[in-house]
Amino acid sequence: MRKPLLAAAGAICAMIAAPRAEAGPWARGEDNTFLSFAYELTFDRDAPVPEMNHALLLYGERGLTPRLSFVLDGAADFNDGERTLIAALSRALAEPGAVHQFALLGGVGTTRDGAGARTFPVLGAAWGRGFETRWGGGWTTAEAQYRAAGNARALAKLDLTLGLRPSEKSLLYGQLRLADQQGSEPTARLSATMVLDVTETMKAELGLLYGLHNDTETGLRSGLWLDF
Repeated sequence: MRKPLLAAAGAICAMIAAPRAEAGPWARGEDNTFLSFAYELTFDRDAPVPEMNHALLLYGERGLTPRLSFVLDGAADFNDGERTLIAALSRALAEPGAVHQFALLGGVGTTRDGAGARTFPVLGAAWGRGFETRWGGGWTTAEAQYRAAGNARALAKLDLTLGLRPSEKSLLYGQLRLADQQGSEPTARLSATMVLDVTETMKAELGLLYGLHNDTETGLRSGLWLDF
């Protein structure tokens, strides 16, 4: 009984790969596509006069083989004018039904802002596992990424996620985002997100963002997921 339960939890995670540059440890699956479009609205809670910050996010995965996926990640910050786009390949290392899942990611990214454009390599690794609870199937992941964008822009990230599927049409997950960019203090941000089915192929997400360490931003995230 244990193996079918773990396989089912793994299938849940494969359907909800995080909408970020980290493709996650579960393979998307050959000819399967996932797209996420999100909008984040945040403000500095410590500022005397809070200023709204706006960002658009795009994430996509396309399964090329049973274990290999193409990943596309884009972000546009409307306040500082920075645009980032990453294209990468993610390779799942474990069998779909394995208790522990691992994946490696490699690709190239480009960032454009007021100082011009820069191209940089991207490397990543992910671990995850599914589990069953009395409230439904759950999953946990740890996803690390390094963007070698030069001495002034190099970025190391670690995302820790814990999620639960309380029903067939809803997902809940929390994520701790740790980041260390060259020339800046390390930061930590917490997010809590709810995802609801709209149609068979479309989901809507709504989340809260809260900076914990060297991050005083608070805000909302909303978006749509497409899975086909």
